[in-house]
Amino acid sequence: GARGRVILFFAVIAAVGVVSIPSGVIASGFAEIVQTRNKTKGTTERDAGAVAGDDWYDIQYRNLEGQPPPPSIFGPQMDALQIKAKEYLDGRVDETTGLVSRTQFSSTGRLLFFSLIITNVAAILLESIPEIDKN
Repeated sequence: GARGRVILFFAVIAAVGVVSIPSGVIASGFAEIVQTRNKTKGTTERDAGAVAGDDWYDIQYRNLEGQPPPPSIFGPQMDALQIKAKEYLDGRVDETTGLVSRTQFSSTGRLLFFSLIITNVAAILLESIPEIDKN
């Protein structure tokens, strides 16, 4: 009934709070530690392409630009599988034009995922209507 829904509402709010509040505290503490370490290092690690506000991650990412990824410890078959999975999810980017092209399989999979999400949302909405929920 209505009382159960109110109780469930507050239970969900409490559950989200139990996860999100400690996560935020941990993340802000981690960010503070990283910032203090970057301040103590000074600006000696800055390279020519650096921008004000860059942190260690930005610098390392820029240094990796143009380099091929390291081989997988699981062998070349795993590398090929990872490349296929990335192309399935993100499409293949043409280096010259920057356009993304997708295979028919990738487009169908994306449509399937989207339709599953919409179907789940619709099912939840329909389940919340008391007349339909009774059946």
